[in-house]
This record gives sequence, C-alpha cells and structure tokens, in this order.
Amino acid sequence: MPRSSSGLGYGTVTPVTRVRIPAEALPREGDQLKEIDVSKSELVPKHRVLSEKEKEELLKKYRVTLKQLPRILSSDPMVKLLNAKIGDIIEIERKSPLGGKVKYYRVVVKG
Repeated sequence: MPRSSSGLGYGTVTPVTRVRIPAEALPREGDQLKEIDVSKSELVPKHRVLSEKEKEELLKKYRVTLKQLPRILSSDPMVKLLNAKIGDIIEIERKSPLGGKVKYYRVVVKG
C-alpha cells in the first residue's frame, strides 16, 4: 500500500477523521470494503438535483446556458449518491460567515 508523507497508508482513518465523520458512516472491522457516505460529513455541504422547471428558471434568471455554468464531474461522490445524470444541475448550499447560507450551482459533466 502506498504511504503518505505522514507514514500512514492512503485511506487510513485517523482520530481527526473519526471526529468529522459519524461512526455509522465508517467501515467496521470484519465489514467488507464499502464506500463512506460522504453526505453524513459535516464538511460536505447540502447538495440536491434541480427539477427541470427549476433548471429552466435558473438559466433564465441568470441569462446563462449550461455551458456557462461551473461544472461538477459525474464521478463526484455526491453526484453518484444523488444519481444525477449528465446535464443535471446540482444546487450546493454552503454556510457563509457573512452571507448565512449561499447557493452555488454546478452542471454535471462526464468525468
């Protein structure tokens, strides 16, 4: 297994990681290798797929096309979790110290 600069193997769960990710999301001893549900981490902002109507309204409101929106890869863990398809728009709601909750939009692209 490759080693990181800290000497720990990649994918090693450290005490700091355990604080950030709820215990139920972590693999247990004896479990088969499974993916960690990243949506349960406090570090991952809320994501959702916009409906077709919301998508049209968003593009009209900001006077943009899909090609002009920032992108998010279809291989992104949250995109997979949401079962989003290429061309879908993901709304990401982040907490901001100045603006409270701020919404960002990304279009799903192949990758």
